Amino acid sequence: MSNNYQEYAKKFNRQLHSISGLIIYDTTYPIPPSVVIIPCDIRPGQDLNTLVREQLLNNKTEGILVYFQGIRWIMPDLEEPLKQWTFVNAEAVDGYFNKASLKISYGKVTYDNSNADLEEGDDVKRLFILNVFGTDVRLKITEFPKEVGPAKLFEKINL
Repeated sequence: MSNNYQEYAKKFNRQLHSISGLIIYDTTYPIPPSVVIIPCDIRPGQDLNTLVREQLLNNKTEGILVYFQGIRWIMPDLEEPLKQWTFVNAEAVDGYFNKASLKISYGKVTYDNSNADLEEGDDVKRLFILNVFGTDVRLKITEFPKEVGPAKLFEKINL
């Protein structure tokens, strides 16, 4: 199905772009309604625990909140791959996900930002605190940034 959307996007001149990184999501739903993405790259042979420690505990402090649930219409079989995705457990402390149990994984999300220039207003930024490996991590999150657009494709990457 993802190939079909890429063909559609090409045919209708849709502007797709991808972001790879840590994906933080609520475990309450089979397909999360929204996710926080911390853009980052992996090194060859790097495992998820090391990446999470480097990015969240030692490095990254910014990310984006994006809608994710709509991807189910393009990728209707997404629930099963999400169940088999490598993850690190975390807990929401404040800001998003209502103090829920969270998972942190690595993947790539492709967005359609064809209509980004039609969006008005400033991006909203909020603080998100989560606990991972027993440490509270404070992240500055941009909510639904205009230049990102709706999620259209997803690729899980198991580290």
